[in-house]
Amino acid sequence: MVEADHPELSIAQQCESLGISRSSYYYQPKEVAGDPDMAILEAILEVLN
Repeated sequence: MVEADHPELSIAQQCESLGISRSSYYYQPKEVAGDPDMAILEAILEVLN
């Protein structure tokens, strides 16, 4: 695991030793827009329960 506040190793050095790219470390997945059909299904299930 990469420690952002490691006292001796930079993030780049840690990523290199782990064999991952720095972009993989900083990657933030985008939120996926909800499926409108799933929202309707969840609402129906809420009423039924």
